[in-house]
Amino acid sequence: MVSKTIWFRTEVGDTQDAKKEVKAFNSDAVFATPKPERLIERVLPLATNHGDLVLDSFLGSGTTAAVAHKMG
Repeated sequence: MVSKTIWFRTEVGDTQDAKKEVKAFNSDAVFATPKPERLIERVLPLATNHGDLVLDSFLGSGTTAAVAHKMG
């Protein structure tokens, strides 16, 4: 059985929200398709345990690294 999950933009944000987050600390270089922090906060607990190392080999806007750091 396959379960399905839908996360609406009102819950996890969208690219426009993520661009605003990036502009808050670096207005000169906004990555084209950043992911909102609220989305990454939902994904990380599904794939990791507290204290795990998280590798984001593409490191576009740094959102994954920032959220992983904040979450420990």
